[in-house]
Amino acid sequence: MKGAAGDDVGSFSTSLTLASPLTITGDLPATITRSAGLTLNWNGGNPSDMVEIIGNSGTTTGTGSSAVTNTSSFICITTAGQRTFTVPASILNQLPATPTGFLIVASGVTPAKFTASWKAGGSIDGYFSSFLGIGSAPAYR
Repeated sequence: MKGAAGDDVGSFSTSLTLASPLTITGDLPATITRSAGLTLNWNGGNPSDMVEIIGNSGTTTGTGSSAVTNTSSFICITTAGQRTFTVPASILNQLPATPTGFLIVASGVTPAKFTASWKAGGSIDGYFSSFLGIGSAPAYR
């Protein structure tokens, strides 16, 4: 990645090592049985790439201006090199049972640092990264 000089910042360049995107073995589930835990397996990614597994479900009671929505979410983090992760039942059981929630599995490479000069003097550090994921809308039972 390269950035041309502008009015205030000098040019810069850096690079990322991108691997193939994660591929979930057997796809994401259409239904998650909270009491059973959720094991996900995958291929792809650099071994050190960060993997985030994010889930959410919620319920709404009442209607109109009296409606109340209660949601719960979880975020689990591991690395792509692990190739598997189990979200424990103790976490999933904290989410309400709903016909539709969401589940996202995303991975990102280690950010690449760059330094650019300020034309007025000094410098600024920045980072490039890449994050890619897949999502679904499973029922949480």
